[in-house]
Amino acid sequence: MAFWGCHVLKCKVLLRDSTFLVKRWYEVKRQAFGSSFDDSLVKQYATGELYSNALEKCNDGICGGTVGWLRSKGCYYTYDFSNINQIVSFDPSGSSPSITVNVTEQLTLHGPRSAGCGTPTQTYQKNVTYWFKKESGNWKISNRN
Repeated sequence: MAFWGCHVLKCKVLLRDSTFLVKRWYEVKRQAFGSSFDDSLVKQYATGELYSNALEKCNDGICGGTVGWLRSKGCYYTYDFSNINQIVSFDPSGSSPSITVNVTEQLTLHGPRSAGCGTPTQTYQKNVTYWFKKESGNWKISNRN
């Protein structure tokens, strides 16, 4: 039986894996972009553009992605909560399946105001789409918008 254009069991497994990865990513962000800067977690769950943006990309002469910028500026994030409210859509097709979730998150950027940090706590709710790629037999998040 086909479901979202694929076999029901395959789609259920992919939906379960995708949901797990996104939930885990919100947990990983606390440590990767928090004061501990645990980039090993990013390496475990991210690939492609998401990985590059978090750990490699250069901006304004500062390399190392978001983590590098935070480190160089003496800044870090804390996350009061990150809630996935619902799955908005799921597309299991092709080599890069995607899932769109509605998320509510509350975070604070700590650090020197002179570096562009030290901002008030922000709360937002939005839909975020995540794309996945298989790397060495394991699904990882390759991009988001």
